Amino acid sequence: MKKENISDAVIRRLPRYYRQLTELCSRGIVRISSHSLGQEMNITASQIRQDLFCFGGFGQQGYGYKVDSLKGEIGEILGINQGHTIVVLGTVVSFTLFMRGLQDVGAVKSSMLASTEPVSATVFSALWLGTTFSAPDLIGFACIIATIFLLAKSE
Repeated sequence: MKKENISDAVIRRLPRYYRQLTELCSRGIVRISSHSLGQEMNITASQIRQDLFCFGGFGQQGYGYKVDSLKGEIGEILGINQGHTIVVLGTVVSFTLFMRGLQDVGAVKSSMLASTEPVSATVFSALWLGTTFSAPDLIGFACIIATIFLLAKSE
């Protein structure tokens, strides 16, 4: 599978391909041409072939793509079958720590501390990932901070 210099536009289209292929599987479609897939998705057949070629050859000329096989390949590229352990462990660990904090400092302080999580996630994503935020994002961020201060003051 090739993975060098793939444009952001191609990467953004992969989930759309995956969703469409999931729909085709549910309808019992076994094989589809790039032309038919393009019509379903309102994308040109050429665009589909170019996008998929970035990751290697998946179809057969004149026969199209095996829907379930292509869905599996795109799922593998997207990492859909990976990372579930991290999600489960991350949830269990954070919930366990929250419950421990609830016992140690009480419900009010635990709730206030828990409300800082979106703030810290925002700060870390800006610092480490270079995420930029729009005006509504910043307004929401300010509302969270204001709520924390109001809760702290009322105690």
